[in-house]
Amino acid sequence: MGLETTGTNANSWQTITQANQFLTDFVHPSVGAGPQLNDNDEPYLIEAAKMISRMWSFKGQPVEAMQSLAWPRKGVVLEGNKPAADWFDRNFPNIDPCHAELAYFIHFESPGLSAAPITFPEDQVPADVLEAQAILAVFMIEGITIWQDNGLNATEVKLDGVGTIKPTNSVAAADAVFYRLAKWGSFRGPSIVRPGGAR
Repeated sequence: MGLETTGTNANSWQTITQANQFLTDFVHPSVGAGPQLNDNDEPYLIEAAKMISRMWSFKGQPVEAMQSLAWPRKGVVLEGNKPAADWFDRNFPNIDPCHAELAYFIHFESPGLSAAPITFPEDQVPADVLEAQAILAVFMIEGITIWQDNGLNATEVKLDGVGTIKPTNSVAAADAVFYRLAKWGSFRGPSIVRPGGAR
C-alpha cells in the first residue's frame, strides 16, 4: 500500500515533497543541515505518522471515529496568547500608564477579549505535527532511536567513591520531536532516558 494523505485510511499527513520543504531548513547535530527524503523513503514517513499517532495522546477527538491516524481532530482548544505586562506601553509609547494598565486588564485578564481560547480547524493538521513527522522519518532512516537508550553506552561517574550512572546515548535527539508536539498533547509511550533522568 502506497502513501495516502486523505480519507479515513490515510497513512501519512504529508507527501515526501511536503516533508522536504520543511526539512530544507532543519538543522540537527545528528543529521546535519537540510536532510532530505527520497521517493523510496515513503515507508519511513508512513511509520513516523503511525508512531506519533500511537505514542501521543492529543487534545480533542479524531474527526472520524474510524480514521487510521490521530489527526485531523475536532475540539482541539488552545489557550489564547498572553503578552508581557508592558505590551501596551511598548506598542503605544504615548499611552497614559493608567490607560495601558486598564487596556491590558480588559484585553488579557478579565474578560480577556484578546486572550480567548482558539479552536484549531478540524480540516487541518498542525505544522508542528507535520514537522515532527518529517524529523522522525529522517531519524528512523539514520538509525536514531529516540524512544529509549538502546546504545548501552552509559558512562559511570564516581563521586566520593559512589558510582553514579550518567546516560550519554543522545536520546536528546527526541527533543526535536517532543518540543514540537508538546502543546498539542502528551507522550504516552515507554519511558525514555535523557541526560538528567527518565521522561
